[in-house]
Amino acid sequence: MPKCPRCGKSCKTERGLAVHMGHAHKHPMVIDELPQACPTCGSTDLKCIPGIPNRIYQCAGKLNGRIYDRIVYRHKQCEACGQRVLVRTYETG
Repeated sequence: MPKCPRCGKSCKTERGLAVHMGHAHKHPMVIDELPQACPTCGSTDLKCIPGIPNRIYQCAGKLNGRIYDRIVYRHKQCEACGQRVLVRTYETG
């Protein structure tokens, strides 16, 4: 029986169907997040902008020796100066 690349368990049946349907992979692990500060004022107090959906790209790669399987783009706004920032996050899990 094949092993799941994320959790290492036997998550698939003989026909390749997922058994746990993602229950073992609820919380993604953040590999890297750029930028972590406002480019205008340098403040690290960034809040997500409500109403704007995140863009999620399912892809695989390696960053700083760690494997990621998706890139998430979040729209955030600086609390200090109001500058809008697009934050790119590399996640796995």
